[in-house]
Amino acid sequence: MKVETLTPVERLQLANQFAILEKLYHPNGEHFAKNRKILEDGYTLLYEQVFPGDR
Repeated sequence: MKVETLTPVERLQLANQFAILEKLYHPNGEHFAKNRKILEDGYTLLYEQVFPGDR
């Protein structure tokens, strides 16, 4: 199932989780920050970067 859209609540929850991961796992911080930004800004065309196995 391909993710095409998320509700605002789902986006907020996932963005918050990525923000936590960003702080906890410094070596992967940039990756988590990029995913958080995609979700916060609602860039649906980039969701495949956040959910790579969801094809």
